[in-house]
Amino acid sequence: MALASRKTPVKSLTSLFEIGKKSGNHDWKIGVNQWMYDIDKFTTEGVIYNQTVEANPQRVGDNIYGIAEYHNGTENKTALFLTDKWDIANVLTLNLGARFEYQSLRGDFIDNNDVIADIPYLSNKKTDIDKDWFNKAFMLNAVYKMTRNFGLLGEATYNEQAGHLENYSAGNEPNLKKSKIPGAGFGVFYNHSMFSLVSKATY
Repeated sequence: MALASRKTPVKSLTSLFEIGKKSGNHDWKIGVNQWMYDIDKFTTEGVIYNQTVEANPQRVGDNIYGIAEYHNGTENKTALFLTDKWDIANVLTLNLGARFEYQSLRGDFIDNNDVIADIPYLSNKKTDIDKDWFNKAFMLNAVYKMTRNFGLLGEATYNEQAGHLENYSAGNEPNLKKSKIPGAGFGVFYNHSMFSLVSKATY
């Protein structure tokens, strides 16, 4: 397989605004995260053929065929997040967080089912991309100090992720669904003046 991608203008913008305050045993923050990604007519063209595997490979049959990928548009994410570091006691600290994100995809792709072979690939009909998701993420982790140097660690997470523009490059409707990703972990730590050790199992 041989592939070549055209020079593609890409623009991205990431911004973060947050405020926080320490209040008693709490250290909380609230913020807004804005992410914008714009790609202008990404195109890859190439050719695929089969060959034998030997010292002097031979092409197998006349099955050379062309391939092409294309997607175009803007991906936008706007999120509100909240975090809190809560020192419940000298030996126990909790970190909590939540993130709520609106994600949108706007653009177009070329559906290979509608491609007309007798015209240039990029002259084919474009199919609109118009997708929206509301993604959520939550985090909780704890540190319990059993002694000055030794303690336990624990965490639980939940994250949702949706699709991206490049999922449309293959030339078909990818029927994007949101991924839901749970996670958990438990471990121990030991701190020494010369080193630190952490042993942790995660899911």
